[in-house]
Amino acid sequence: MLRRDRSVFTDDFKVMSDDTSIPIDISFVYSGILKDEGESFCHGSVIDGYFHGSIQTRNGTFYIEYEKHDNGTVESYIYHEKDIDYSLMKDVKSFELSLKKYEFLERMKWNSKEESVTRTKRSVDMSRTTCLMQLKADYLFFKRFRNLQEAISQIAGYMRSVNAIYDQVNFNGIKHINFKVKVLNIIQEKQPDNAMNSAYIGPEKLLMLHSSYNYNNVCLSYLLTNRDYNGVLGVAWTGKEGNNGGICSMFSKLKDAPGTEGSLNTGIVTIQKYGQYLPPRLIHITLAHEIGHSLGSPVR
Repeated sequence: MLRRDRSVFTDDFKVMSDDTSIPIDISFVYSGILKDEGESFCHGSVIDGYFHGSIQTRNGTFYIEYEKHDNGTVESYIYHEKDIDYSLMKDVKSFELSLKKYEFLERMKWNSKEESVTRTKRSVDMSRTTCLMQLKADYLFFKRFRNLQEAISQIAGYMRSVNAIYDQVNFNGIKHINFKVKVLNIIQEKQPDNAMNSAYIGPEKLLMLHSSYNYNNVCLSYLLTNRDYNGVLGVAWTGKEGNNGGICSMFSKLKDAPGTEGSLNTGIVTIQKYGQYLPPRLIHITLAHEIGHSLGSPVR
C-alpha cells in the first residue's frame, strides 16, 4: 500500500536546471507498508510503471532496482541487504586517502574573524530539528541516471534513508534530527566554461569549487557527483565548537587567499568507487557519514 510522499522536500521546494527554475511534478515518490505486515516500511519511486526503492520487512531490508538498456528493454532485480558488499566501505587505503583530504581542508579553513561574523555560543532551541539543504547534482551524476525524474527519485531515496539513520540519534537531548531539500540544482549538460566541468578534479578541489558559492539560505549544501576518487567517497568541512565550519557556517573570507570568499557548510559525495557504481545503501551511508562531519563528528 503506497501513498505519495514528499516529506524529504520543503513546501517551497524548487528544482533548478542550469540556474533556471523549472516546474516538475514529484508525485512519483512514494512510501508505504506491506499489506500483510504492519511493521514494514517501503520507500521509492514509480517511473514508467517500474518501482525502485527499498522495503523493510521482518526478514530484513530488500532493495529493488531496474536498469534501462539502450535497446529499450528493462531489467528489474531485487536483493537483500546481506547481499551488499560492505567491504567497499572498509578499505584501509581509502581511509588513509580520506584522512589526507581532511588534513588538507583543515589547513585551508576559512577565517571570518576579521569580519566579526564568527559564530557565538547560544542557547539551543530543542524543538528546531529540521535542517534545510541545497543539493547540486553535476552533469556526471545526471548522465548516470539520464533524466530529471530518475535523478530526483535517487536523491529522494538518499534523503529518506539519511533521515532514518539520524532519527535514531540522540544529540545530547536533541532527537529526531531530519533533513529537507529546499533547492535541488541539476546540471543536465556539460558546461565547458565551468571550472567544475573536468572529470579529473580531485575531491578537495571540487569541494573548494562547490564552496565558492553563497549558501547562507540553507543549513547545508552538498554536491553529488559520479567520479572515481581512488576510493574516497566524500569529503566535507568539519564542524567544530567555536570554529567557522560545518552546518550553518556563513559565507566568509578564505584564510590564505585574500579577497576570496566561500561557504563551509558544504560537502561532496560521489556514487562510484574504483570505477564501480555503488549500491544505493552504500551511498546512503556515505552521505550520512559526511553530514555527520558537517554536524561536528571528528575525522578518525
